[in-house]
Amino acid sequence: MGTLLIVKGFREQPPEIEQQTEDEREPDMDQQMQFETANEAVKALLASSEYVSADFEDKKRLADDLLLLLYENQMIREYQYWEEDRFYSYVCADGSLGGISLSEDPYTSPSGEPIN
Repeated sequence: MGTLLIVKGFREQPPEIEQQTEDEREPDMDQQMQFETANEAVKALLASSEYVSADFEDKKRLADDLLLLLYENQMIREYQYWEEDRFYSYVCADGSLGGISLSEDPYTSPSGEPIN
């Protein structure tokens, strides 16, 4: 029996998550719902005051913790950190791609070069 994560909010900690068994799910909850839930969890992290005010290492830890949680609960298939770009990429359960940039300015590389 699998579980589904429902993000309830983000309050200076990882999202509060309610787990549901397959029997508790609505019949139409599928990979699209998993994508939406994962997307909302990432949005909540990026908007949180804890993340916004964090230094680079803490942002990296917070993003890694969230992506690991999503991976363990099968909301995403895989994720990877790209050191040179300071960027996490991930593949959602439905195959769509997502990413989290840890750069201060997402339009410049870590060396300060503009990204076209």
